[in-house]
Amino acid sequence: MAAPLSHIRVVEAIPAEAPLALRLAAAMTGRVCAELGAHVIVIEPQNGDELRRAHPLVGGSSAVQQFLGRGKTIVAAGSKAAEEFYSSAEAVFTDAAGLDKMRWVPPVRVVFSMNAAGAAARPSSEFTIMAQAGMLDLVGDEDHQPLRLGGHQLAYAAGLAGYSGFAAVLSARARDKSITETVNVSLADVAIWLNWKAAGAAAWGETVPHRQDRAEWRAVRCADGYVGLVYRLSDWPSLCVMIGDPRLNEPRFADRAQRATNMTALVEIIEERFALLPRHEIFQLSLRHRLPLGPIWSPDELREDAQYRARRFLQPMQAPSLPIRWDAVPRLDVSARVGISENANLSEKASLSETLP
Repeated sequence: MAAPLSHIRVVEAIPAEAPLALRLAAAMTGRVCAELGAHVIVIEPQNGDELRRAHPLVGGSSAVQQFLGRGKTIVAAGSKAAEEFYSSAEAVFTDAAGLDKMRWVPPVRVVFSMNAAGAAARPSSEFTIMAQAGMLDLVGDEDHQPLRLGGHQLAYAAGLAGYSGFAAVLSARARDKSITETVNVSLADVAIWLNWKAAGAAAWGETVPHRQDRAEWRAVRCADGYVGLVYRLSDWPSLCVMIGDPRLNEPRFADRAQRATNMTALVEIIEERFALLPRHEIFQLSLRHRLPLGPIWSPDELREDAQYRARRFLQPMQAPSLPIRWDAVPRLDVSARVGISENANLSEKASLSETLP
């Protein structure tokens, strides 16, 4: 069977000056379309796509760009090929500035913006929008600076919203090709939707959920990065010996409840000790004291780790098929793909799953 969007051609065209979050959102919409068989064309700015420099870097190249760019065709802005793609595309994923620059506008437009509908336009960032929506009130310590959520959760959620709107318009156009539509996706609106409990609580006069200084397991600073401070209740004496600071014997750290109440002070004491040690020394020290502390590695460090290499934890994929297992091996319905009997033995199915693309 043909992929559901194999007959669709779409264009990603975010201007170079647009915030990275908008480029990520449009690219996520295009990534879903590409996975479903659409011919996705990325109009890359003449000075290069910012996604190519987006962290994390793996092997010197952006893991974000590798993921979001998979299955797409990239052409340079201003080229003849770019103009030809515009004129034959079913849809374009862009922002307001990109839409204004187009000589010919496809029938479906998915337009990404930072601000909520009707809000005054002003410079903003993904981080600021998450703060305004209360998303940064959910993680970290209340006495410390706000923490950014891992990855690009807001931009990717906006990309999924963009695809939902695009799919709705496609469904309408399947019945009537004369229908044209602009789908407006605001990252501010998406942020409020993601943190809907805060908006609902505020509307009803209730206490809005917020971060509290109570979590026992923390990421703490050390000389060359961070380590995960993980320990069981029975590990507390060993942790005190490993840190070697007499302040840990004070009454304010005597039991679990007291430690939770004074967690900020506890972390500060541990960070004083860890500030003198790199991650690998802390890891070896924790092994000697039988503590489950662990270093926090970068993607490149994970890729080069001897244990992960031996386990083939990270592997290149030539032709991915969603969904995938955690170890990056495609999960395929073998019997559906090759028509073998459900009564075939498991070893036969396993060998087939290793050879199919």
